[in-house]
This record gives sequence, structure tokens and C-alpha cells, in this order.
Amino acid sequence: MVTPAGWHADPSGAPGRLRYWDGQAWTGHVHDPTPAAAPPPPAASPLAAEVLVVGGPRLATPGCRVFELSDGSGERLGRLVETSRGGNDSAFGAALSRSKGWQHATTREVRGARGYPELLLAWGPTTPGVIVATLPDRREVGRLALGDGGWVVLGHDGQPLGTASSGGVTGANGSRLSEVRAEGVGGWRTVVLGGPHPEPLRSLLAGTAAAADLL
Repeated sequence: MVTPAGWHADPSGAPGRLRYWDGQAWTGHVHDPTPAAAPPPPAASPLAAEVLVVGGPRLATPGCRVFELSDGSGERLGRLVETSRGGNDSAFGAALSRSKGWQHATTREVRGARGYPELLLAWGPTTPGVIVATLPDRREVGRLALGDGGWVVLGHDGQPLGTASSGGVTGANGSRLSEVRAEGVGGWRTVVLGGPHPEPLRSLLAGTAAAADLL
């Protein structure tokens, strides 16, 4: 049987290589397979950022705001999205508040660069004075509880991990775990110190950074 002219598997056995057969002999024309493109690197998570910059808010829907998230070099990490925002209109809520920024019945989502929620924050009115941080599957990571001395950071087992304020988080041993400072108009920058930290502290530091304007 005569092999018809055309591209055929290279007789050298090189994987994927084709060599042109002119009907009588192999030629010098070869075709190597195109190397598969390397998969894109996974998007950086806002929860793992050593520097989390929260941009000034913009109004997305009535009463709710969106904040752009980036790292210290300006790379976009995602968004902080208010999915609901309540007003500070109850006497009890006003008494709990340490600033005019306290919002009752507010929920926020820390979303990654691809738009998927990575951490959920919810507070009031069912649990006044408590911010509950959960994963998208509703597993609780921990809480921020407002007491007489300020905000206490609690792990999912209820154990205290430190204290929090609008200026950052201090560990239970007195070491500074994060610092928050103003950034632009209405935004802020959180720097995580001494990391990387184990879970649930890592996610709670990110959650505290996402709620710094309301502490």
C-alpha cells in the first residue's frame, strides 16, 4: 500500500511531531505541536494580603456601597460589597455605637478578583454589638463583640484572640497584629504585621480590615 503524500507522524518517534511525506520520501518539513499555554496563576485573595487597601466607597444600590480592594502595589484584589445597609435609628443601637459610622442590620461581602464571596460579615439587629464573620458555606470563622472596653476578637470556638478598633488589631499577648490608617477620600489601608497568621486569625484580620470604618 502506497502512503499518500501529506503530514504523518514523524518516524523519529518525537511526541506529537509531524513530518511531510511527499509520496516517495520524507522531507525536511516538520511541524511540532504548539505547547499548551500555562494555566493562569490563581488570583490573589484579599484574605491573604499583607497590605489591604480599601478604596473610597461608591454607591451601587440605594443605601449600599462598594469599595474596591487592592494590595500595596495597586494590584486589584476584589471588592468589598455592602449587600444591605441599615440605619442607626434605634436608641439601643445608638447607645452601642462608638462612632456615627455604626450601621445596624448591615451585611458586607469580601469578594475576590473573580467576583466570588470569600468572607461574609453581618451585624445587628439580631445580635446587636456583634459582627459575625462566616465563610460562603456559612461556617463561622469568628466574631467581633463590642464590650465595655471596646471590640474583642473571638475565634469560632469563642476564645479571645485580641482586641480591635478602627486603628487595627492587638493580639491577646499585647502584640500589634494589624494597623489601619486613612487612605485617600473615604478609604483606608490595613497592614498585617507578623504574618502569615494561622486561621481563623488570618480571616478575622481581613474581616476587621473590611469593617474598620464601622468600629
